[in-house]
Amino acid sequence: MRRRLAPAIAVAVLSLAAAPVAAAEDPEALAACATDFDRCTARCELSYRDDAAAKAGCQAACAADRAVCEAKAGYEAAKPWVAEQFRNMQRFFEGFSEKGGQAPQIPPPGDPEVAPLPDRQDGPDDPDAPYKDI
Repeated sequence: MRRRLAPAIAVAVLSLAAAPVAAAEDPEALAACATDFDRCTARCELSYRDDAAAKAGCQAACAADRAVCEAKAGYEAAKPWVAEQFRNMQRFFEGFSEKGGQAPQIPPPGDPEVAPLPDRQDGPDDPDAPYKDI
């Protein structure tokens, strides 16, 4: 079962990865992040004029806050795309389970309805014939 699902899953994942991503930027949200960053760095300049190490630490915190802000903005912009891809993946697996799940089943060994294979005969059609002397 796993071997049958692996190629299908790989195809689904690759098709999602190759799908074009909608613009994951909200200009207003990014502008707000930039404004907050500018205010934060200005506070750092005013608060730590004479202490370069403290100012650097404060500015690093401002940069981290901006990174979080931009990541949130990107996440909010990408949510509709992610939701659409999730729905596509669900539909893929629904279709796969309905159509692909109908493959013929291999009968278990010893099933009385399955005729056993004939015994091998030595001869020109025997693939092991050249190696029997070894």
